[in-house]
Amino acid sequence: MTFPLATILGTTAAIGSAIAAGLALLSSRRSNEASRAANRTADSLAAIEHDRWHRKLTPQIRLAFVPGTSTLQMKRTGPVDLDRLDQVIVTVQNEAGVKHTGHSHLGGSPSEK
Repeated sequence: MTFPLATILGTTAAIGSAIAAGLALLSSRRSNEASRAANRTADSLAAIEHDRWHRKLTPQIRLAFVPGTSTLQMKRTGPVDLDRLDQVIVTVQNEAGVKHTGHSHLGGSPSEK
């Protein structure tokens, strides 16, 4: 039994195409895995960088009451990266009616007056 040359070439081409398709599928899967790993790494680095910038640009402030007055002194003690600021705006909020019982306070517990 003899096969014509066209049949042999066609069969060989079909087998070659199937092998190429299988290799392309394998390569695609490996590429997707590598891409996901790279995305996880990039997300992790972005989170680290965000935390670093947050720490670097968070103002460090020292507050002190002036005895015998109702004055509160505020001094920015850092970081150096914030030296370029021209002003700092502080807002004192009225918390009338808010109960703070059971909470720790820097200035002690609220008075009963």
